Amino acid sequence: MHSQPQRRLDLAFGVEIENVFIHKEDLDPPCHPPCRAEDIVALALPSSRIIASIVSLTDHTMVDLTGSSPMNQDYHGLYRHWTLTTDGSVRPDGKTLLERLSDRVNPSNFFRWDSYPNEVVSRILPAPTPLAEMDHPSFKEIKTITSALQGKQSSVYGAYAAPSCGLHVHVGVDPAAVSTSTSSTTFPLPILQHIAYLQIQYESFLSLLHPRCRRGFPNENSEQHCRSNLQEFLGNGHTCPKRRRLQPLKGIRARIFTPSMTTERLALMMSAEKTPSEPKDGVPKLSGWEGNGKPEERYRIVNWTSFAQNSSGTKPRTLEFRQHEGTVDGDEICQWVSFCIAFVRLAERLSRGEASYTFHTWEDIDLSTPEKIRRIGKTLFDNLELSAETAEFWTARLSDHIDEEIFSSQLTDKDTCRECSKKSNSRACSRTERTAYKNAGMQGKKNAKTKKAKKTQEIRAIARGRKRLLDDNKGAGNFDTI
Repeated sequence: MHSQPQRRLDLAFGVEIENVFIHKEDLDPPCHPPCRAEDIVALALPSSRIIASIVSLTDHTMVDLTGSSPMNQDYHGLYRHWTLTTDGSVRPDGKTLLERLSDRVNPSNFFRWDSYPNEVVSRILPAPTPLAEMDHPSFKEIKTITSALQGKQSSVYGAYAAPSCGLHVHVGVDPAAVSTSTSSTTFPLPILQHIAYLQIQYESFLSLLHPRCRRGFPNENSEQHCRSNLQEFLGNGHTCPKRRRLQPLKGIRARIFTPSMTTERLALMMSAEKTPSEPKDGVPKLSGWEGNGKPEERYRIVNWTSFAQNSSGTKPRTLEFRQHEGTVDGDEICQWVSFCIAFVRLAERLSRGEASYTFHTWEDIDLSTPEKIRRIGKTLFDNLELSAETAEFWTARLSDHIDEEIFSSQLTDKDTCRECSKKSNSRACSRTERTAYKNAGMQGKKNAKTKKAKKTQEIRAIARGRKRLLDDNKGAGNFDTI
């Protein structure tokens, strides 16, 4: 008797598009009811209302939450529509603005444009199937919204992604499908275990699909917003590519797939600096949970904290893929969403025995040359079962972002990590000590300079005295004295 094939999980996703919206000031108001985006801008409304009104012209609803906190909202109702929020990490950048929107903005009219940093959050969208990826209604909706925000060359508004922006993709079980079937309301633990193991295996490779500032190095935005998830599996504390030493894959696999593993502890393992010990009440907690309700552990390449905190089901339990740089390009957003969903689908197939791992040791995942990187990329893309269009997109992206200096024997300043800094500043561990050493160094230089000047004065004085004595002897006709 043949067993029925297991039903795949119904997945859904959401995107968070950090961007800077711009619009012209001092426009003449329209003499008719606003029916175009240009008319809306001319009404001189607050920037958030302008954005929401422009989106409404696409027959989609956008809720303006810039004056309230989404954390206080019921997510079941909140994510039924596109929403607009503020984000303190997004900062306008004049240079990027002039580069990205040169068809509208130039140095002569720069002062006439107003900038509004924001975050556009999508509603919960059903995940596309591989056969109809880019033509799926969810992707068409994303492209419609982003196109409306960008405007055209003749528009008096637009949007761009500044260097401080990021693109975040949430992937989880579709709540609409759960309400109409017996599907799980969240990812089963076996799928999460395979996602974690895949991420550990491929984090270094996947970082090469993104620019340097999003590769998890402790510099620029990487330190603040997309730090590595490998901290728990390092053998020497270093996170930089040249000096870090990861634990053997066999040992990592044993830790992840231990029979006593739980969803919460797996999330902590992938999130925290160090896996915390069990507290007395038996409930694991994130070590970095701060008073403002924002644990620093969520600023990882993949944010796992919803599985460590939201056991009550009051908020969505999703994996948040945070590594992609900011963009308002609808096609680029959809390609990254497609990649993230394929990554989760591969873990699902592995959990059911429908796929197997290709690499079993770190030596198998050798990223020492561009040729080896491309070979690993082809293997992964095949395993992900990406569509031809998506595979071609990411193969080209990989070629663009392979950085030759990564394979150099010399480390650059941007390739170092906190542990490297500790070693180089071992004599000055604290800020106070570093200041003291700095002041001592400056005083030492000052003393040396004073001593050198004094010595120079003495030498000059001796020289003047010898010259005076020589002149006196010359006048007396005695040349034997000196």
